[in-house]
Amino acid sequence: MKSTFKKLPILLLICAALIPAGKSRGTINSVTLTPANPTLLSNGLSYYLAGKAYIFTVQVTDPDVAAWGDITDVRVTIPNSVNIVVALNPGGTGNRLGDISSSTGPVDVIQANIPVIDTPNNFTVTLGIRFRWDTAESNWAAARSIVGSATTTVPANNTLTNTKLVSYGVNSSIRILNFAQDGDASDGRVNPWHTAFNVTGTIVYDVPGASSTDAVHLVADAGAGEYNAAGAELYRNGNATGHTDAAPAALSITVTAEWFITLGWATAAGNHNWTVRVTMNTAGGPETSTNTLAINCDRIEVTLIEFINGGGVGPTGPIVKADYYRNVNVPGTQIRVTAELDNAGTPMVGNTYIVFQDNSASSNQFTVLIANGQPQGVVNITYPAVPADVPDNATTALTYTAIRVYGGAYDGDIAAAEGQDNPADIPQPIHPTFYWDSNDPPGANGTNFTAWIGQTQTSFSFTINWTPLTEGAPDLDADFYTYRIYHKSAASSTWLVVDRNTTGYATLGTINTGSVSISGLSPITIYNYYLTAVDVFGQEVVFDTVTGADQAYEDAPAANPDGDYFGKIATAAVTILTDITDGVDEYDDDSFTGNISATTRPVRKSAIRVRFSISGGTEVDAVNIIVAADPGANLVNISTGQLIGVEGTDYWKYSCTNPFPNSWVGYIPETNPLMAIGSNVKFIIGLIKSGVEVYADHDSEGEAPPGDPNNYEWNFAVVKQTTFKPWPVRILNNVITKKHPVAYPSYYLSDDAYVTIRVFDIKGRQVVTLLDNAYRRGGQNIKERGWRGDNKAQRKLGVGLYYIQIRAKRASDGKVILNKFRKVVMAR
Repeated sequence: MKSTFKKLPILLLICAALIPAGKSRGTINSVTLTPANPTLLSNGLSYYLAGKAYIFTVQVTDPDVAAWGDITDVRVTIPNSVNIVVALNPGGTGNRLGDISSSTGPVDVIQANIPVIDTPNNFTVTLGIRFRWDTAESNWAAARSIVGSATTTVPANNTLTNTKLVSYGVNSSIRILNFAQDGDASDGRVNPWHTAFNVTGTIVYDVPGASSTDAVHLVADAGAGEYNAAGAELYRNGNATGHTDAAPAALSITVTAEWFITLGWATAAGNHNWTVRVTMNTAGGPETSTNTLAINCDRIEVTLIEFINGGGVGPTGPIVKADYYRNVNVPGTQIRVTAELDNAGTPMVGNTYIVFQDNSASSNQFTVLIANGQPQGVVNITYPAVPADVPDNATTALTYTAIRVYGGAYDGDIAAAEGQDNPADIPQPIHPTFYWDSNDPPGANGTNFTAWIGQTQTSFSFTINWTPLTEGAPDLDADFYTYRIYHKSAASSTWLVVDRNTTGYATLGTINTGSVSISGLSPITIYNYYLTAVDVFGQEVVFDTVTGADQAYEDAPAANPDGDYFGKIATAAVTILTDITDGVDEYDDDSFTGNISATTRPVRKSAIRVRFSISGGTEVDAVNIIVAADPGANLVNISTGQLIGVEGTDYWKYSCTNPFPNSWVGYIPETNPLMAIGSNVKFIIGLIKSGVEVYADHDSEGEAPPGDPNNYEWNFAVVKQTTFKPWPVRILNNVITKKHPVAYPSYYLSDDAYVTIRVFDIKGRQVVTLLDNAYRRGGQNIKERGWRGDNKAQRKLGVGLYYIQIRAKRASDGKVILNKFRKVVMAR
């Protein structure tokens, strides 16, 4: 028996295994599930769709059940990514409707009932299920098992199930079919100042291959109502725009005009994605479309405005500068504009037109086409359409502003005031200024095109000086090309020309040049000259040698002494040999060459004769001596070539006579204020040829241009009175005896000085100082107190030979002007 009991559990397990599936120990006879058919969509696949209601039934028979309370659960389980379970407990509340609950998976149960004719042992449960918009989704799959089940408590808890295979998916999301935008945005591109446009499409369930037949229906649609059109709102990059559907019959959302600019350029610029957020009429919403519609917002930026061709100043002209100068008489000028999409930094999309306007009275406009895919465009430009816009004989500055952009993908319609139609809306450089030359040569258009300074000369050259022109206002001469100097000898009828293209004269091509030297000339020769200037358009300052129009030279605007309207200049002599004399002492030209100090040529206070020997070239007509204090100030302005100061105050002029060919003699009178003892005097020479006076000093013949008649004047020192004869240095009574016991040092000083007198013995030893650095006035004979043969202790020295030294230092500069030794003999 023991072994038999041990085998009993095994037999029970075998019996349980042989019981049919779905059967337990309960008495439920049958459970029959009738699933709702999913919605067949255009792609041939079926889905349970959010917002739609589906009816499932479960028929249950159980002859052992006597009351509704014996039935504890009837449910339908719908497989999904999260399974959906809907259950009915008919007896939970004492009535047959029982408790309805969705244990998993958010769906709404819109119907759960048992017909009143049914009995607890044979009844059918009807479950109406509406899938919510927040129901989890699952992809379509074939033969998925939907399960119906029932549970009773008679005689004990037992459950019977019924499974049906259904091919389906669950969808609770939307997309916008034919998602599009019209009008200004039809190509997916707008500028911030766009016109109003509509975002349209059809709201469909987001399933593969969806078409319009898969639409999510409006509330207004018969028998439907998955969503409320008034609740469809446009979103940009996940942000609400405030634009909602205004056409309930179909999705159409209007984006108001210039809406993007209200975002601010930093936000508006670049790529954006539209989505549509829909307020659903059924639970679980709202829903946002899973697909997006792209739109790009950008604007045109002008990065560079240039003038090209036509010649002139600028990037393509002979002179490259930041400013642009063009001539109204030279054809071919164009505006070249470089532009790009401001945000993208790429060339144009579509043919784009940019309108420029100048600031003339006529507000002339020029339209530049920049072709699709290109960064630049050009337009021909001519002036003046209205002559007053660019007056004749002047250079006119005009600024150019981009005032409108149209055409292309971003710039609206030419016929509508849309897009970048305000200069402030067009990023562009500071409005560039271009200069239009209308018959305007360099400088002022007046009698003098520039201010004259003067001229100087050497033997073989002359130098002219003027005030340089400037590039800025009022003349606006950045189109300057070169100065030109016309010159010729007075005897010639042919003018020679020098400008920047002449070898050695490249500096004439620089506008701030104000001086030039013309070399290779003949000495003591009159030359005619005048100065003009030329711009890059070949417009030259007009010079009329008869009337002097626009000339620039020393006599402008008056005629020169010969009645000619051009400058005259005389070159200096090749050699000028000079000597001076006070009637006793004479200094020749070599004296001036050997030492430039006036003190090396002392003269008496008397009339000083000056003699010049002038040679090399034709003879001069007259010669003047120009006298001034030495060293003093310069006598000649080397820029203008004219004397400086007031005659009779700053300098004195004395004419010379011409006793022999090439020889001239003049006198500086003793009555001249400079002819005082202790004064140093300098002079230069004025050479006059054909009414033109030029000036020279000792080295003028050999100086390079422009020459300087102030750096080596002839000079002398007035140190002697003519009423006495200066003493030589000597010792009065140079033999000391009892009869003549005193030796007297005597001497003459040319200048005030400090004098020292010492006595030395024959071996060179100093025995006594008679005078130590004592001040003495110059210009007189001096006899000092004598020496009695004593030493510094006042004791008599022995018989023998002694020396007295007389040494003087000039008071004005400390220079030793006297240092002499003289013999003295001590005798008994």
